[in-house]
Amino acid sequence: MKRLELMKMKKSFVVLTTVLLLSISLWSCLDGGNSRSYANVPAIVVLSNGGMVMLQTSYDVLHPYAAPTLPDSYKPGDYLYVSYTIDFDNQPSSEYLTLTDLRVDERLESSEAIIANGEEAKSMMYDAITYQDSIVDMLSVTCFGGAWFDGFRNKASKTIFDYDMIFNTDSVEPGSNIYSVYILPKNTNEVLNINSEYRSYAFDVENLLYSSYAKDTTVDGVNCRLSRINVYFKSGAKNGKNIFKAYPRNPIMFLLVKPTSGL
Repeated sequence: MKRLELMKMKKSFVVLTTVLLLSISLWSCLDGGNSRSYANVPAIVVLSNGGMVMLQTSYDVLHPYAAPTLPDSYKPGDYLYVSYTIDFDNQPSSEYLTLTDLRVDERLESSEAIIANGEEAKSMMYDAITYQDSIVDMLSVTCFGGAWFDGFRNKASKTIFDYDMIFNTDSVEPGSNIYSVYILPKNTNEVLNINSEYRSYAFDVENLLYSSYAKDTTVDGVNCRLSRINVYFKSGAKNGKNIFKAYPRNPIMFLLVKPTSGL
């Protein structure tokens, strides 16, 4: 990627750059020695090439952490919020970091992004019967490892919702490679039994990032799959059709670090 292109996308790469810097700082501490604790961190359960259970986190997308104390009930592909400590003075391997004091704060429900062409996408997007409720607010977006973590507050705040993410293949912004996704809530008829009005949720966007609507790129020397996305969420309905509101930080980056050999 040319330097000029990177400058133009500087705002959208803030999260990725921060992650890469954290990655460098964390691994530099392996020789310096100290202990750090982290709370409520988005994480994906993954397996190493050798079958080791590990966690890929938003703090270090390049280096999954060994998680030997993660209960067997959590499986590869699960999306979690976790808290943990990294004790740099007591690491069993120089090839990877092992987490201690690991606690799972929450396991997220998830769904795979729906890739649809223009007419099919519009049929789903404007279906106000299947998608009856509205999203009042979205929390900040975290996208890594082919997953997109978010939190939603719905108009019916005491009801549990699942969500669909519809990727419209015909929605490319003129003169750019920016596409659009539309997020809609589906009522599960279950009562929300937690104090928070927000519901954490994850979308699997790996199918999108390995499609022709994303591209190979290199950021700070890291090989990635990348798609620039405008995000819209259902904010209401009028005359039997859904109305959408733009996420204020558009466009955002859907990002997947390409697998490398090792472990």
